[in-house]
Amino acid sequence: MPISVDSKKWGPDYVQGVSPSNPKHGMTWYDTTENHLKTYNGNTSSWVNTPAIVYQGIEYGYNMGGNNTGVSYSSIDRILFPFDSGTASNVGSLNQNIINQASCNSTNYAFCLGGYGYTAADNLSSIERFQFPLDSGSASIVGNLNNSARYKQGFNSSIHGYATGGNNGTIRSYMDRILFPFNSGTSTNIGILTNSRQLSASCNCTNYGFTMAGYDGVVRVSTVDRILFPHDSGTASNVGNLSSIRNSTPGCNSTNYGFTMAGHNTTGWQSTIDRMTFPFDSGNASHVGNVTGTRYLAAACNSTNHGFCLGGYPVSTVISIIERIVFPFDSGTASNVGNLSASKSSSAGIDGVDFASQFV
Repeated sequence: MPISVDSKKWGPDYVQGVSPSNPKHGMTWYDTTENHLKTYNGNTSSWVNTPAIVYQGIEYGYNMGGNNTGVSYSSIDRILFPFDSGTASNVGSLNQNIINQASCNSTNYAFCLGGYGYTAADNLSSIERFQFPLDSGSASIVGNLNNSARYKQGFNSSIHGYATGGNNGTIRSYMDRILFPFNSGTSTNIGILTNSRQLSASCNCTNYGFTMAGYDGVVRVSTVDRILFPHDSGTASNVGNLSSIRNSTPGCNSTNYGFTMAGHNTTGWQSTIDRMTFPFDSGNASHVGNVTGTRYLAAACNSTNHGFCLGGYPVSTVISIIERIVFPFDSGTASNVGNLSASKSSSAGIDGVDFASQFV
């Protein structure tokens, strides 16, 4: 059931009595004095009341594409939050079979950005979109990235979607941006990461987007890069590190924390769950727990209260397992709560939870 902003309760880190300092266009906050969500308009240098939003599909998480032993998928699976048991429902499909793509979401749409079919030469630039909540049907190709690439990572602000890094024959540091609702056109190149990398993780908080760890073609890295929204141009800032080097680790976020789960490093497959506290402007992420087994090339998504690790590749056999952590998750082991409709690795996770709908 769609829910409007005015019927929600807002989380403590998102509300305040005075406007944030040094605002950028598109920043959001909840004014406790006026009891209203506000967005900063850089054109007029003023905070304006954000119209009541109807949220379409914050009850669901999705898993898109993926592969298993040489077979790639177009299928879109859906889980109903809080999803504590059962099997995901196959509710639709992408326009094509895709693996190793980036993803992001607006309030009303999910986006699949780039990737490739199954052969490494088959890099894609296509941007596919479906509307929340997807009950059945197919995603539509609505545009293209500035360049064809696989192994990118995506995150979003309240008004833009971003895709960073990747590989199109050469490992890249690109940052591409789309403007929501993005129903046609080509993404804009708006800067670079601090180094070229692929197979990174990503997450976002209210005003920042993060690209975490990855592989630069020679070594795996633990670097955490950060951009301040809306990031129109320039280079991301290196603000810290994960607890160890790794690649192929998915990321998700709560209102207060960003998480990475599992992955791969020089010693092999990992089960590590790292956590960083927003806005994370320096230091190292903390190792706060583990998934139930080692794996890499998993996907992730989150609701307001939980983070999910979807599928993956634990050494020899692709799995369908869905694991869940309960926020704030400061210690322990994730819980095995169900399965995807098929065993998949190299898929993408997404959810209908954006800034306004997450802080409830």
